[in-house]
Amino acid sequence: ANTHSQHHFRQNLVEVCTSAQSWLTAFYGFCSWAPVVVFAALWGTPFIVAKYGISTPKASLAVSMVWLGIGLASPLAGLISDRVGRRTSVLQILSLIGAVSTCVLLYLPSLPLGAGYLCLILFGIAAGGQALSFALVKDNNHPSVVGTAVGLNNMAVVVGGALFQPLVGYVLHALWNGEIQHGVHVYQLHDYQIGLAVLPICYITGFLVSRFFLVETYCIQKHT
Repeated sequence: ANTHSQHHFRQNLVEVCTSAQSWLTAFYGFCSWAPVVVFAALWGTPFIVAKYGISTPKASLAVSMVWLGIGLASPLAGLISDRVGRRTSVLQILSLIGAVSTCVLLYLPSLPLGAGYLCLILFGIAAGGQALSFALVKDNNHPSVVGTAVGLNNMAVVVGGALFQPLVGYVLHALWNGEIQHGVHVYQLHDYQIGLAVLPICYITGFLVSRFFLVETYCIQKHT
């Protein structure tokens, strides 16, 4: 029985790993979620401090707006997708929202803090696309291999942070001017604008993938 289970698992894994749509959907999930792990989970608070000169607790409160946006968008993206009968179109819109909101937040000078809050909420809304990517995985795979395909997609979502968190840290350290306050390295706003360029790049890449490479399923499972 154990040998049969292993053989069945290998068959499922081969079927999923030879599906281009599964890999492309996973890549979209990667592009959608990596900015959140980079910004909201690590580098966002010091960036907000550098941009607005506010205290760390106030900056942390501002960054929490990203999580609010995610909480709003994750269920709504699926609901809207089901209502309009489209997956990739919704993913494209979310990616564009992410690209615009992160570019404005990072690079628009003299952006009021209130507008920054709005950008952070929109940033979180854009990341809701990673939740919808799992629906696309379900549409594109036979029910017998959906679990394996979801595992691949989930792995891709998690890998983004593992890759980009240290990458941004490396870029910031390379740009560091040597300033230290209370034993902590202090980076300038310009340093963050360069290091965090990965945010809009990810969302622009996600848009291109969802626009030109992902196949629309119209919310219908291809294999039954």
